[in-house]
Amino acid sequence: MKNYLTIGIAAALIVSTGVVHGFWTGGFDFILGKPSASEQRAVFADRLKTVPKEVGNWVGDDLEPMDGRTREVANVDYSLERSYKNVRTGANSSVFIVSGHFRDIAVHTPDQCYVAAGYEMLSDPIKYVIETPAGSVEAYTTVFKKDDHHTEPHYLRVFWTWSFDGNWVAPNSPRIEFVGQPALYKMYIISQLQQPLRSTSEDLSVGFANQFVPALNRALFPGASNAAIGSDPENALEPAATATDPAATTPPVTVPIMTVPATDAAPPAAVPSANGTAPPVESPPAAVPPAAAPASPPPGGATDAKPGA
Repeated sequence: MKNYLTIGIAAALIVSTGVVHGFWTGGFDFILGKPSASEQRAVFADRLKTVPKEVGNWVGDDLEPMDGRTREVANVDYSLERSYKNVRTGANSSVFIVSGHFRDIAVHTPDQCYVAAGYEMLSDPIKYVIETPAGSVEAYTTVFKKDDHHTEPHYLRVFWTWSFDGNWVAPNSPRIEFVGQPALYKMYIISQLQQPLRSTSEDLSVGFANQFVPALNRALFPGASNAAIGSDPENALEPAATATDPAATTPPVTVPIMTVPATDAAPPAAVPSANGTAPPVESPPAAVPPAAAPASPPPGGATDAKPGA
């Protein structure tokens, strides 16, 4: 009798584990009448190819794409690397967007990948909310520094956020928040800084996002609600930078490229974990926390690297 009970418990555990795995991977989608996971991922990848190059006063120029090996290791279905220039102010902002299954897209964030590529993270990532006609965009953000032996150090402000439905969010634990989503986008918005301690609300990426996100949502989420899609970017707010502002003449930003490790790297202490405390949330017009002075010279190296997906 005891043996039968043991076998029964084991069988129940196997079945329950299979059910959890099925929902985790989208394996039951056909039962629920939904497109298969592979079909949904293909749709997400195809839509990423339709993101417009001209958005309001911003005109885009495609950058070198992620190489095949990096895409394979990161399990990325498709990636968009593009630099946008504001034809009115001369300002530049870059976007890096990837699509794929949540298990892969929820990880490999800039606080890990940029540091691995030789950048110094000047402050812990914070949450910042960018208001756009398509709704609020919640993102993590921080500033990275890289020394160049031949030129002045350069600084990058990076925002990163995720979406599967037109609402861009920055959850404390992305891999838990997005469980069961067979297709997911992750977006970086990157700008080069002339003044590393410039207020986040004054960063030209904020003005860029205000025009870009409504157009992006129309391409990626054509069936979303009007609130999520937003209004015509032609009527969106312009970035605060002007021709006399140093930020208005920043050079084009090149998205760094690196090889993505096959396994997830352990996040730094400042990054929220499954049971961790959420990082501070900053909303305009709060300022960027002061950058800590490095205890020793940051690693150098002129080799460009692409952030992992």
